Amino acid sequence: MRNKTLKVLTTALLILSLFFLFSCKEEENLSIIGNWSLTTNNGFYSAERWIITETSIQYLSSWTEGTEPSIIYKADIIEYVDGSFNGGDTTISSNTTVSGQNPGYAVICYTYSNSDSTATVGDYNIFRWQDNETDSSLKDFTQGYK
Repeated sequence: MRNKTLKVLTTALLILSLFFLFSCKEEENLSIIGNWSLTTNNGFYSAERWIITETSIQYLSSWTEGTEPSIIYKADIIEYVDGSFNGGDTTISSNTTVSGQNPGYAVICYTYSNSDSTATVGDYNIFRWQDNETDSSLKDFTQGYK
């Protein structure tokens, strides 16, 4: 009886150990983490910056030359996926297609906005990115519209 109980306990412990071994995965870092600035203004002045952490995004902008950018919105990252876009999205813009350029997206929830026309606190949105086509050290960003 004792040997049978010992075998059952040993088997249960082995199964439990295997379950934890295969269910624990290494924590991945969001590939878009960093401080990003607009590198071209296409003829318009706009100092823009995105501060992206594992859990949040801040978007800062200034339309007045020489003025430090101020916070336009802050958002919590609710969920993210590296390696693909969401749903039927296949591009950052109509001029750019995904072709192995490290796409990704995050579901965000606005926690601060300086204007309801920009974002409404409590609303959700999608923030997408991919490597820049000509320089993979740069990122292209877009987000859904309100």
